Amino acid sequence: MPTTYTDTQLAWHPAQEEIILTQPIGKMQPAVAGYVTLTGPLQIDLLRQIIVNLPTYYDIFRYQLDVSCFRPVASLNDALSHLPVSVLDMQPAVCPRLEADNWIRRQMNRSLPDQQCAEFVLLTIANNEYRLFIRCHSLLLDHTGFNLLLRYVANDYTRQVAGRQETELVYSYVKEIAPARLYLTSLAYTEDRYYWEKQLSERPRPLLRRQEPKDAGSGVVSLPLSDELSHMLARVAAETASTTESLLLAALTLCFARTTHQATCLFGRTVAGRQTKTQRETLGRFDRTLPFQATYNPGHSLRKMIRLIRNQHRADNGHRAFPVGQFARLLGRDLATEPLTDVLLTHVPHDPAVQFAELSNQVYPLNEQAATVPFQLFWHDAKPDESAYMQAVFQLAYLNQEEGKLVLNRLHHILTQFEQRLDDLVTTIDILPAPQSTYRPWLAVNSPCSPFPAVWQ
Repeated sequence: MPTTYTDTQLAWHPAQEEIILTQPIGKMQPAVAGYVTLTGPLQIDLLRQIIVNLPTYYDIFRYQLDVSCFRPVASLNDALSHLPVSVLDMQPAVCPRLEADNWIRRQMNRSLPDQQCAEFVLLTIANNEYRLFIRCHSLLLDHTGFNLLLRYVANDYTRQVAGRQETELVYSYVKEIAPARLYLTSLAYTEDRYYWEKQLSERPRPLLRRQEPKDAGSGVVSLPLSDELSHMLARVAAETASTTESLLLAALTLCFARTTHQATCLFGRTVAGRQTKTQRETLGRFDRTLPFQATYNPGHSLRKMIRLIRNQHRADNGHRAFPVGQFARLLGRDLATEPLTDVLLTHVPHDPAVQFAELSNQVYPLNEQAATVPFQLFWHDAKPDESAYMQAVFQLAYLNQEEGKLVLNRLHHILTQFEQRLDDLVTTIDILPAPQSTYRPWLAVNSPCSPFPAVWQ
């Protein structure tokens, strides 16, 4: 049911504060976006009406944001009861489908207008073919929230087409803020702080070195994975009682520890912040970043490394509520100028299917194209019609495009060895794809005789 509030000035949820601390003022981009293809007899007016009325049910669409000041401000405008929905007709173009796809890509590089929290655009490709493009501010929605939003719109559309009157139960994000902030004065906070002080007692050196003094933009590299590799990693995860994320952390440890000659590597990983049943149905930002301190021991087998990572992964999850700002204080870092970690892992699970009545559809989440850390690795699970793939988004001030490709291929090469070499020492795992000559054009951008990028020398 709709909710209303009298006090419009809002405190920040700890997950929102993480965004404020880690992204420069005035440069917070809408990181959650995507589109859904709709094919069939779409009732355009009905779809627009459902979207227009979203602020009546979801309070994140009544937010008003001012991110231009030193300390961003959020307020709730209960008078805001309608969302604008634009309709663009691409049919006059020579190739409407291509024109629509190019338009969507361009939107990802543009900021939302001041104080606007979301944008909805329906693109008409042809008779009975459409794209519904959605993007929301990074302070208000995470990947799971984006999926929940699509599910609500699809379910409401389907109900109304069928003439059913029941409404879906929705939950308030604003009501989650006070309990989340109460944690900061709780015994659990004190226990979590003690845990992380022990975990981060020694500050590891950075894994990447900045090459350009100024912001040089971002690079993006993707690498599709074969079904054979996906099935193999699933078998390894089952045999070691671990997860895909633990295997990826092991590959990152092998890659960066061996390359930088460091015994300890500090990575970051994105974790789901929705812990309760209500939160799992709430639109908003809950996802957080946790540090993960990995140790490379030359005397361990690959199996033992994965087991230790799995155990630490589970232990860390029990203390995931600790705010990222407190991690910065423990490590002595100013997040405005130096990220918590320079390598971040984000596992993107398979998106649940949504279905619009009398329409065939496909959901396409769009990834953040602007790197917020020097190197971020996305792992996308396989879909029924799409193989799993890895994607690297990195800052060109640290890695150039060819070096980004090299890192991604190196991680892929390491993962391909996991099943056959589980009981081998980690020192024997190959970290360079063979034959090395195949990759010499990428290596030559640094040094013709060096197998490592210049930033790692």
